[in-house]
Amino acid sequence: MPILWPARLKELPKEWCLEITHLVNRPGRVFIGSDAPHQRLGILQIGLLTEINSKYDDQLSRLTELAGNIADHFPTDLRMSYGGVSVRVTEAPEVATSFKDEKRSRIVTPVSVRWQAWA
Repeated sequence: MPILWPARLKELPKEWCLEITHLVNRPGRVFIGSDAPHQRLGILQIGLLTEINSKYDDQLSRLTELAGNIADHFPTDLRMSYGGVSVRVTEAPEVATSFKDEKRSRIVTPVSVRWQAWA
Protein backbone atom coordinates (compact mmCIF):
# COMPACT_ATOMS: atom_id res chain seq x y z
CA MET A 1 0.00 0.00 0.00
CA PRO A 2 1.51 3.41 -0.92
CA ILE A 3 2.47 5.74 1.95
CA LEU A 4 2.17 9.53 1.81
CA TRP A 5 4.84 10.94 4.15
CA PRO A 6 4.69 14.50 5.59
CA ALA A 7 6.12 17.34 3.48
CA ARG A 8 6.43 15.14 0.41
CA LEU A 9 3.87 16.24 -2.14
CA LYS A 10 2.62 13.39 -4.27
CA GLU A 11 -0.39 12.66 -6.37
CA LEU A 12 -2.93 10.55 -4.53
CA PRO A 13 -3.00 6.93 -5.67
CA LYS A 14 -6.21 5.75 -7.33
CA GLU A 15 -6.86 3.07 -4.75
CA TRP A 16 -5.86 2.66 -1.09
CA CYS A 17 -3.02 4.53 0.60
CA LEU A 18 -1.77 5.59 4.04
CA GLU A 19 -1.20 9.23 4.95
CA ILE A 20 1.21 9.86 7.83
CA THR A 21 0.95 12.90 10.11
CA HIS A 22 3.05 13.44 13.22
CA LEU A 23 1.56 15.63 15.97
CA VAL A 24 3.91 16.65 18.80
CA ASN A 25 2.88 18.37 22.04
CA ARG A 26 5.02 20.77 24.08
CA PRO A 27 7.75 19.12 26.12
CA GLY A 28 7.00 18.82 29.83
CA ARG A 29 9.68 19.72 32.33
CA VAL A 30 9.02 17.20 35.08
CA PHE A 31 12.41 17.28 36.85
CA ILE A 32 14.28 20.20 38.42
CA GLY A 33 17.75 19.47 37.01
CA SER A 34 18.90 21.52 34.02
CA ASP A 35 20.15 18.41 32.24
CA ALA A 36 17.22 16.20 33.24
CA PRO A 37 15.12 14.70 30.44
CA HIS A 38 11.83 16.27 29.41
CA GLN A 39 8.64 14.31 28.92
CA ARG A 40 7.63 14.40 25.26
CA LEU A 41 4.20 13.27 24.08
CA GLY A 42 2.85 12.93 20.59
CA ILE A 43 0.45 11.25 18.24
CA LEU A 44 1.35 9.30 15.14
CA GLN A 45 -1.73 9.83 12.96
CA ILE A 46 -2.17 7.27 10.20
CA GLY A 47 -4.96 8.09 7.76
CA LEU A 48 -6.29 5.24 5.65
CA LEU A 49 -7.49 6.80 2.38
CA THR A 50 -9.52 5.46 -0.53
CA GLU A 51 -11.51 7.00 -3.37
CA ILE A 52 -15.19 7.75 -2.82
CA ASN A 53 -17.36 5.56 -5.02
CA SER A 54 -20.96 4.34 -5.31
CA LYS A 55 -20.35 1.46 -2.86
CA TYR A 56 -19.84 3.84 0.07
CA ASP A 57 -21.42 1.59 2.73
CA ASP A 58 -19.31 -1.39 1.65
CA GLN A 59 -16.20 0.82 1.73
CA LEU A 60 -16.88 1.88 5.33
CA SER A 61 -16.90 -1.67 6.70
CA ARG A 62 -13.72 -2.54 4.77
CA LEU A 63 -12.03 0.69 5.95
CA THR A 64 -12.89 -0.05 9.58
CA GLU A 65 -11.48 -3.56 9.27
CA LEU A 66 -8.24 -2.35 7.68
CA ALA A 67 -7.86 0.47 10.21
CA GLY A 68 -8.21 -2.09 13.00
CA ASN A 69 -5.44 -4.14 11.40
CA ILE A 70 -3.22 -1.04 11.34
CA ALA A 71 -3.98 -0.36 15.02
CA ASP A 72 -3.00 -3.95 15.88
CA HIS A 73 0.57 -3.17 14.73
CA PHE A 74 0.99 -0.74 17.66
CA PRO A 75 0.24 -2.58 20.93
CA THR A 76 0.48 -0.75 24.25
CA ASP A 77 4.07 -0.44 25.51
CA LEU A 78 5.58 -1.11 22.06
CA ARG A 79 8.98 0.61 21.92
CA MET A 80 10.19 2.14 18.67
CA SER A 81 13.65 3.65 18.21
CA TYR A 82 15.26 5.84 15.58
CA GLY A 83 18.38 7.99 15.68
CA GLY A 84 19.11 7.23 19.32
CA VAL A 85 15.62 8.25 20.53
CA SER A 86 13.11 5.70 21.77
CA VAL A 87 9.37 6.23 22.07
CA ARG A 88 6.78 4.02 23.77
CA VAL A 89 3.15 3.53 22.74
CA THR A 90 1.20 4.61 25.82
CA GLU A 91 -2.27 3.19 25.11
CA ALA A 92 -4.25 1.19 22.60
CA PRO A 93 -4.54 3.06 19.29
CA GLU A 94 -7.84 4.76 18.45
CA VAL A 95 -9.68 4.11 15.20
CA ALA A 96 -11.88 7.13 14.53
CA THR A 97 -15.03 7.32 12.45
CA SER A 98 -14.44 7.55 8.71
CA PHE A 99 -15.26 10.84 7.02
CA LYS A 100 -15.49 12.15 3.48
CA ASP A 101 -12.76 14.50 2.29
CA GLU A 102 -14.71 16.04 -0.58
CA LYS A 103 -11.82 18.26 -1.68
CA ARG A 104 -9.62 15.25 -2.43
CA SER A 105 -12.52 12.88 -3.28
CA ARG A 106 -11.41 10.46 -0.58
CA ILE A 107 -12.79 8.66 2.44
CA VAL A 108 -10.40 8.99 5.40
CA THR A 109 -10.27 6.69 8.41
CA PRO A 110 -7.84 8.05 11.06
CA VAL A 111 -5.85 5.79 13.36
CA SER A 112 -4.20 7.62 16.30
CA VAL A 113 -1.16 6.08 18.01
CA ARG A 114 -0.22 7.97 21.19
CA TRP A 115 3.43 7.85 22.28
CA GLN A 116 5.73 9.13 25.01
CA ALA A 117 9.48 9.70 25.18
CA TRP A 118 11.94 11.03 27.75
CA ALA A 119 14.70 13.05 26.16
